[in-house]
Amino acid sequence: MEVQSIILGLSFKLRDFINNCPIRPPRECNLLEIIDPEESIVIGETKISRMLKKLFEYKNDFGNYPILAGFIKRFLSHKGLNVSLISQPLIEREKFNIDILIREPNKYAIIIENKIKDAIFQPNQLARYIQTAKGLGYRDDQIYVVVLPKNKIDTNYISEDVMLEPVTKYNFKKEFSNRTIFPQSEFSEWLEKEEREIPLRETNIRSALLQLSDYLNGLYGNKINKRFIMKKTEFLQNELQINLDLAGREKLDEVLFNLDETKKVVEDLQIRISHALIDQWYNSLKEDWPMMVYEPSISFGLNLKDNLWIGCRFNKDGDGDSGENLLPYWGFRLQKVQDKLSDEQKNMIKNILDYSGLDAQTNIILENGNLAYWETTKQGDLDCKILFSSARNLGYIES
Repeated sequence: MEVQSIILGLSFKLRDFINNCPIRPPRECNLLEIIDPEESIVIGETKISRMLKKLFEYKNDFGNYPILAGFIKRFLSHKGLNVSLISQPLIEREKFNIDILIREPNKYAIIIENKIKDAIFQPNQLARYIQTAKGLGYRDDQIYVVVLPKNKIDTNYISEDVMLEPVTKYNFKKEFSNRTIFPQSEFSEWLEKEEREIPLRETNIRSALLQLSDYLNGLYGNKINKRFIMKKTEFLQNELQINLDLAGREKLDEVLFNLDETKKVVEDLQIRISHALIDQWYNSLKEDWPMMVYEPSISFGLNLKDNLWIGCRFNKDGDGDSGENLLPYWGFRLQKVQDKLSDEQKNMIKNILDYSGLDAQTNIILENGNLAYWETTKQGDLDCKILFSSARNLGYIES
């Protein structure tokens, strides 16, 4: 038990380290994800393009365009575009059907094609954009193509017809391969770094850079702060005095074994507490609800009309799923097994939930047909008091 106590103490130290770490990632609250989370591809890409246009248009007190300059310096300078050419850029969105076109006469034209939501390329798409730029008076060596993809791709991914000019049938692929880039995760990393270069008072611009970077990392499947992980690793390595050698590996294996044993002990204690809570909650309600059906340490509840039961329950081995956090749950069960919920039962459950204002996770029917809607809880007595009162007021309690 001494080793387990040490490990538990270390977990509290790690928690304090994480809470106080200056590079800890922000809490999960991305406005781009909250607004229209199930948006279509077109709406999603349009939203991102609008943000990018606003960010590129940002001009500081000296009349410079630091974000646009930073973008060119990071992604296009090695392709031949000199950042010193930036003076009075014209930044257009959806002009000539191009997502974003950044240009200055006789200097450069940057075509940005937004494929963040994994939209497919249309035939002749990039060729048409290049031809448009040429028609505006730009030489081939002044035109740059930036594709923002969801997944990592390169010019080999682009089919021949995407770069094929529809009228002349001229293929731009070979000629523009050296001036076509596909920044993915490095683009979100650049956004985050660029935020640190913006004056502190420019809170909206800085916030937009961070929000967009975080949003893109979510799309890329890369929503992890690598520096933060490294800091946590270094903290544990120092606390455990682990050397980067064979002896260190053997010591770490011992720690992992003890962690597994500690986890088993903690889970057993969670289960015992959850069973005890069932009894405590029942005792607090039994005077007002003497008709409750009670199974000590397992469940308490009321039989409703039409074969429904409502109450609180915890039986890890019997139910098959009491939640990953091993908490009791409130919910609806079937008194007797049946294949599926009837329309009447579904309506009763919906009406009780609507009346109570509580929200259940999902509709779950186990193989034995005895579990309907549920939600884990740390206040089963209060939740059930609300549910019982709602069922009574609706006339659903079995007489």
